[in-house]
Amino acid sequence: TQKDGENESAAHTDNIFTTSVSFSTSSSISFPGFPFTVPNYYIDKSRLDKLYSQTDARRDDFFLKFDDGPVAIDNQAITDRFQLTKYTNFLFKNAASLGDLRAESNIVIFRLADMILLKSEALYQLDRINESREALNIIRERAGLDPIATNLNNRAYYTEILKERQRELIGEGHNYFDIVRNIWKKSNI
Repeated sequence: TQKDGENESAAHTDNIFTTSVSFSTSSSISFPGFPFTVPNYYIDKSRLDKLYSQTDARRDDFFLKFDDGPVAIDNQAITDRFQLTKYTNFLFKNAASLGDLRAESNIVIFRLADMILLKSEALYQLDRINESREALNIIRERAGLDPIATNLNNRAYYTEILKERQRELIGEGHNYFDIVRNIWKKSNI
């Protein structure tokens, strides 16, 4: 079955520009057990806790906890693992035999959240802090978080803008460009 990309895009009001993509496999031989096998990439609970507060709605929306038990990580601590599931839509055409796996999801090119966060960052750079806070709080409010503290110094506030970009845009490839943009600014001041 072909998924109607326009209907999927319409359901996500945060998307500004998307491209419709669908792919199907005729067998699960190349990836036995996929998507139920443990992926090589995961985020451990301690790192997830540093990035997202317990009340941040994106934590549950973007990540799925593995049920195969905790594992040892870098410092040999035992932790739970979480997989990024943002923009995944796996289904089996033959659900009874888990055959004919299909991954159908639009690839998001621009999201409204990205534009709002870039606006917040630009307003900060223009020394329009109150307007920058208003833009940032739009994203925080949607995630179920309190408004950003007003008593932060400029460096701490700018760091919060960048952290909010990490939290909101995780898995979308923006973090690299945020780092490059900020290294360039620092080296050209």
